[in-house]
This record gives sequence, structure tokens and C-alpha cells, in this order.
Amino acid sequence: QGFSAPRLGSIAIRAALEKIPDVPIREALMGNVVSAGIGQAPCRQAVMYAGLPESTICTTVNKVCASGMKSIMLASQSLQC
Repeated sequence: QGFSAPRLGSIAIRAALEKIPDVPIREALMGNVVSAGIGQAPCRQAVMYAGLPESTICTTVNKVCASGMKSIMLASQSLQC
């Protein structure tokens, strides 16, 4: 059985949180292409499925190609500020 993009994203989020259990997560960025059929705000869905608080800032990036790379670039810029 396959996973929707938000469910797969939540698995990745939970795996990352296991590596940094004591770091508060205030923001999440997720790249996603072809959002048809998965509902609104895939990043928000992934964050909710992963058990993060509703106050977590969520951004879904859809650039068709390189959405994941763009989300990494935006997260890196956010950390530098």
C-alpha cells in the first residue's frame, strides 16, 4: 500500500525528530509536486500527522521541478537570518 505525500512527509518528520528530540520545531517547509488529490496544504497535513503543534508554521513549495531543493534553500536562508 502506498502513502500520500503528506503521510510520507510525516514519516520523514518523525524520523528527523528522533535524531533531535530536544530541539523545538517552529517551522516546516516541504516541497511537493502534483498536489492534485492530496488536499490543501500538504506541509500542514504532514506536520499534523507527525504530531507537531498546530502553532508550527508550515510552507508548501510547488515549483514543479526542484520543489524539494527550493524548500531546502528557503529553510537554509531562514536559519541564516
